[in-house]
Amino acid sequence: YRVILKYPVRVALNPFVSTIGYLLPYVVSGSIIVSLVLSLPTVGPLLLKALIAQDRIDGALDVARKARAIAPEDPDILFRVGAVFEKSPETLAEAEAIYRKVLAFEPKNPRALRALIILLGQDVSGRPEAVPLAQQLCALEPNGPKNWILLAGTLRAEKGREEESLTAARRAVELAPNDPGPQSVLTVLLLKSKRIHEAVVEARKLFDRLGTKDELLDQEAKLLIQFLTVWCLTDAAPLLLRE
Repeated sequence: YRVILKYPVRVALNPFVSTIGYLLPYVVSGSIIVSLVLSLPTVGPLLLKALIAQDRIDGALDVARKARAIAPEDPDILFRVGAVFEKSPETLAEAEAIYRKVLAFEPKNPRALRALIILLGQDVSGRPEAVPLAQQLCALEPNGPKNWILLAGTLRAEKGREEESLTAARRAVELAPNDPGPQSVLTVLLLKSKRIHEAVVEARKLFDRLGTKDELLDQEAKLLIQFLTVWCLTDAAPLLLRE
């Protein structure tokens, strides 16, 4: 018995072991899709993020398509798939269609609304539709300053709606008084509207919030400083100097 167990059985098991080793990569790759669909805390989502971070967008899109095929009516999975499709210019239309499908299932999904508004804002033909969606988002989450900034941006792209845009930006500042982001957006919008005096007042408030020069400025503040520099080199310089 021991002789049979030690020699013939080991030889007989060899094909099974080798086959398992051969199939292991396929099992692991399938686990990525399963973990995405079931929202499991495994390495699957991390691997997908790594593919995107390493610009291996084709592999990420392949995983996203398989996940969509498994759960075509799951809003959470569809939103994740749309976020992947959004990374490639060639699949932006698919991402938009996916976000619309998510909103068909969940009309009050703030993440899908926000993502769709941003996508529509990149296309001139889609900007008129982005405004009511941004208003819907602000009504859904009225205490989110980023929502009001998004509304301000979509309104600013529409002709004749500058005042509404500024009102939305001021609301964002009220909701986040210690955040330089909304303040910088308001200042830039005032500059674009050629309301120099008001822009200078808001810029001073922003610079006071930033503190010392050694403090790390966020990207919005850097852009604002560059914008003010440009204005100082134009005909607006005398107005700025008077202030």
